Amino acid sequence: MVYATFQLCLILGAPWGHFTWGGAHEVLPASLRIGSAVSILVYLISMALILSRAGVKKIIRNKKIAYFGTWILTIYLFLGVLMNVVSRSHLERYNAPFILLLAILLLIVAKSKRIES
Repeated sequence: MVYATFQLCLILGAPWGHFTWGGAHEVLPASLRIGSAVSILVYLISMALILSRAGVKKIIRNKKIAYFGTWILTIYLFLGVLMNVVSRSHLERYNAPFILLLAILLLIVAKSKRIES
């Protein structure tokens, strides 16, 4: 939820653009604000996948979707680490350790036994 809140603040005009989207803009232009809105949607779907896969809350009832979706999200996060590391924004690079931690935690969930409840 922290990243979703951060993206919402960017959409509303917060001057934190140098932490994201390559760091080229302090306040995001309209096209990147749309990207931030899409990011929020991705975060919400990600939360539903993780909660469903871990058996905390069955938001996504189809077990195959939760299973494969979690693996896709895991790969996406590991790629996100690489993207943060190679970013032109030195401030955006500070996200890499946090994203790496999230990717490792999600890998643990993805590798766990399928929840059958």
